[in-house]
Amino acid sequence: MVETHRLALAESEGTALFRHAPKTAKFGGGHLSAGGEILMSHAEEAVELRRLDSFMDDRRVSFIKMDGEGAEPRLVMGAQALLARDRPSFSPKFIITNCVR
Repeated sequence: MVETHRLALAESEGTALFRHAPKTAKFGGGHLSAGGEILMSHAEEAVELRRLDSFMDDRRVSFIKMDGEGAEPRLVMGAQALLARDRPSFSPKFIITNCVR
């Protein structure tokens, strides 16, 4: 089963600004905003931040497909208990510039 939710998964809970380009052909590419200047083709909206550990509660997880637009490490940090408990398979999308050598 697939469910969608209007929130961002991260290492902590709270709110953040989500920046995206709603009036372009590129539907992906949204990301949590670090502030600063915003392009006219982009928009920002407040989103709820949740840790995957608390979002899933005690529901079991066997597979995670992850495309966090560079925020994959933040998602993993917020999923430590779930990863240890369920040991799910996962398919992350990492951009090489986001990896530390």
